[in-house]
Amino acid sequence: MASYDIHSLRQEYVQLFATCGIHSDKSNIADGIVEKILSHRAQYEKVQRSTNVPWYFIAVVHSLEADLNFQTHLHNGDPLTHRTVKVPAGRPVNGTPPFTWEASAIDALHLERLDVWEDWSLPGILYKLESYNGFGTRDRGILTPYLWSYSNHYTKGKFIRDHVWDANAVSDQCGAAVLLKRMEQLNKVYFEDAKLIVYRKGKGEHPVAVIGVKIRNGVSYAYHNEIAKAIGDEALNPDTEIPVKAYLSGRYTVVWHAESNRIFHYPTLLLYSFFGIANCVQIVMSLSKQNWTQANPM
Repeated sequence: MASYDIHSLRQEYVQLFATCGIHSDKSNIADGIVEKILSHRAQYEKVQRSTNVPWYFIAVVHSLEADLNFQTHLHNGDPLTHRTVKVPAGRPVNGTPPFTWEASAIDALHLERLDVWEDWSLPGILYKLESYNGFGTRDRGILTPYLWSYSNHYTKGKFIRDHVWDANAVSDQCGAAVLLKRMEQLNKVYFEDAKLIVYRKGKGEHPVAVIGVKIRNGVSYAYHNEIAKAIGDEALNPDTEIPVKAYLSGRYTVVWHAESNRIFHYPTLLLYSFFGIANCVQIVMSLSKQNWTQANPM
């Protein structure tokens, strides 16, 4: 079985999400699920506050694992009246049944170490959703229905029960990425492709802001109000997406955040940095410690 990491799959996730189309005969079903998710947003946000996992990630997992039933475990849809029986069995380990939905959901997210995951960019979200269900479908050369069912990226093939594969079975559930795509289309969520670190030119090694961006045709974009808020400017066009580097040019240096890539590219930093050799040495040491990467990307 192959192993997969976020770095090798990042661009694939961005491309697949950008080209994801929901089948017309499934759009009403997807909309109904999204409507139900949004009606329970407060419950998902309650778990978010205890785990730092985004509410919409919790919601789509709840849809896939438990059909949005708050009487069942987020782990796998088993009833809250007992510990889980299906994989992962025996959860939660602590406490006594019956469990509250919130307590069980927190346990499920901790079990997957999602509470310590830092990359909540779009690729990071899709990677963790796929790993939550497992990469067995990918091993068979098929994009997982856990993400892409109801879309142009999936036709057939699924696990019909734990560890049992059927190449002709078709998922009847709406994929998690499809639900997120619909929520984005309805302006209920906004996904970042990456994060950028902003430094004031000539002011040393300490960053002044972290900005989440969308990447289109090699250019990083963010809403004007988000950039302005981050660096203390007045937001004149709050709902307009603008190129980050062009807006900050002349005043700031922009670098990739390392959650996009844990390997630090020293030659790239030295090539693009405007701080001089002495400051470069300081920045290299600082960035290496804090896992930042690749100066002035775009």
